[in-house]
Amino acid sequence: MAAEGDLGPTVLSPIEAQRVVSVLDETLEKLAFLDSITPDVLAHRDELSALVGDEISRVILEQRALERRYEELIATRSTLKGLANKSKYKEIQLEIQNLSHALRESTKNLCRSLKDNPNIGENLLKIQKEREQLQDLLGKTVRELRDSGTFQTLVTQVQEEKAAQDRLAEIVRREKETTAAVKQLEADLQREKREHEQEMKEREQRIRTLKEELQRKKLKSSVDGRCARMEASAKTNAKLRAFTMEEEKLQETVDELRRRKDTEAMVHERTRDFLKKKQQQLSADSIEWQEKYQVHLDEKEEELKQLTAAREGDLETLNALQERFDREVAEAAAREAEAARQRELEAMKKEEEQRQRVAATLLQRGLMIGFKEKQAAIAAAGKGKKGKKGRGGGGGMGAMGGPMLRDGSHTDAVMGLAWNREHRHLLASASADATVKLWDITARTAIHTFTHHTDKVQSVAWNPKQLTIMATGSFDRTIAVLDAANAPDEVQRVSVSADIESLTWNVHNPVQLFAACEDGMVTCHDLRNPSKPLWSLRAHPAAVSSITVNPLVPGMVATASTDKSVKIWDVAGEAPVCVASKGMPIGELFACAFYGANPWVLAAGGSKGMLAIWETNEAAAVESHFGARVLDLAANPAVLARPREDGPSAEGDEEAAALAARADAIAAGEDGDAA
Repeated sequence: MAAEGDLGPTVLSPIEAQRVVSVLDETLEKLAFLDSITPDVLAHRDELSALVGDEISRVILEQRALERRYEELIATRSTLKGLANKSKYKEIQLEIQNLSHALRESTKNLCRSLKDNPNIGENLLKIQKEREQLQDLLGKTVRELRDSGTFQTLVTQVQEEKAAQDRLAEIVRREKETTAAVKQLEADLQREKREHEQEMKEREQRIRTLKEELQRKKLKSSVDGRCARMEASAKTNAKLRAFTMEEEKLQETVDELRRRKDTEAMVHERTRDFLKKKQQQLSADSIEWQEKYQVHLDEKEEELKQLTAAREGDLETLNALQERFDREVAEAAAREAEAARQRELEAMKKEEEQRQRVAATLLQRGLMIGFKEKQAAIAAAGKGKKGKKGRGGGGGMGAMGGPMLRDGSHTDAVMGLAWNREHRHLLASASADATVKLWDITARTAIHTFTHHTDKVQSVAWNPKQLTIMATGSFDRTIAVLDAANAPDEVQRVSVSADIESLTWNVHNPVQLFAACEDGMVTCHDLRNPSKPLWSLRAHPAAVSSITVNPLVPGMVATASTDKSVKIWDVAGEAPVCVASKGMPIGELFACAFYGANPWVLAAGGSKGMLAIWETNEAAAVESHFGARVLDLAANPAVLARPREDGPSAEGDEEAAALAARADAIAAGEDGDAA
């Protein structure tokens, strides 16, 4: 058998199961016997109801009558307002309270009658139903014991009945708590009503008291006003008498002062006579002392002249010596400054020449390859337009039978190059394969590839101030600006009207970027607000192939076009102004650049394979327009190059020489693993 209190499933032995089955069978027989002797409840239901229904019906009728009377009194009370109906209101309020008490008593009597006279028929039906449920449960238990030797059905039923009783007990407890809360709220309501009535009585008493106090204060104010007026009149008379007495005293004082004045006048007269005599005596003494002063003054002036002459001689000697000393110090400082400046300029010049030689070698090689490709494209297509279609036709060195390309190289023609002036081993290249690559020349590898364009990339340029900012221009008609070092994936785009042929930053205002387009348009963009260009103009009737900024003349810009002309522009104002124009006899122009050491020299390259040099100051309009803006190269060395913080060094010269040698080798085709 299972331990006492354990309601879990337990398997009985066959003997124990048979014993339990015997007991339960006997119980079922007795229950069947009780069921057979129980009278038919349905047949005698009406008789049982008649026995207890009369008393309950009477109580219900009385309660309904009380409820109707209560509703009538409530409706009547709501119509009684104002002081005239106050007594009637109190009578109805008292009657309502009595009816409320009677309703509560009637409800208690009805509940008591229902409890004392239960529904006998329903109770018998309930007993019969519960007996049938018990018989069914015991039958299932007997079958379960016979089949498996367990009584889980009985255990489950017991647990469910216990849970139902617990829920019922919880409901009864909550009902009691609710009833207690209702009673407490009713008690609180009665207390609030009593407190309200008491407060109303106190306020009415307070109002009466305040009215009486108001009457007293009005009477007191009237009496006090009369007294105050009388007191003011008395004070006025008293002050008048006091002022009269004071006036008499002042008159006496005036008389006394007049007597004193007469006395003082007499004393003054006698004192004046005495002072006149004293003045005459002092005048005589002054004349005597003046004569003595003149004698001593002549002696001292002679002495001063002698000292002044000696001082002037000493000053002349001192000034001569000081001038000699200052001249020697200034000459020494000037010689030292000039020597330092010459050393710095010579080092900067060497460094710039080395960088320019490297860049020129690479640029000439790129121009020569591009020129050969354009000539081939022109010969094949028979078109005179700049080789927009021929540039990207797989014209790399691998396609020309040259050396094999290094991994990571461009897969089409290189159309633009830009050295980084701060990190001089970095070179950016733009290609017809729609990519821009960043090269480490010392390592001979491409360290990053930018793929933000969808068509050939014609131009690339580093910002002259923020040297990690790169701008690229493409045939997809967009300009892209990005930070190659810090945020290479965050690209700022600007749309233009046609394919971009050339880009350049304004070295005098590094937030401005100039773009030259195939349709002859030139635009200026402020990268702080790129949504709209600062200005745009049709610079040439044909494609603008190149644009360059004069590093020595702020606001001076040159454009070259396939219309075979170069134009000089002033962009310092709100709108650009064309200052001069010149045709070049070297065919369609594809490139132009200012000379960094002379503000007036401009070079241009054309389709005939020739270069043209234009000294722009030959045009009087150019020199007169820009002459006052020319920068002093010695005072502004940053316009040529950004020097190292520790100045030029032998290591920098060696690095530049190595880069130049590397560029020469690439140009000569000697490097077997060229990129």
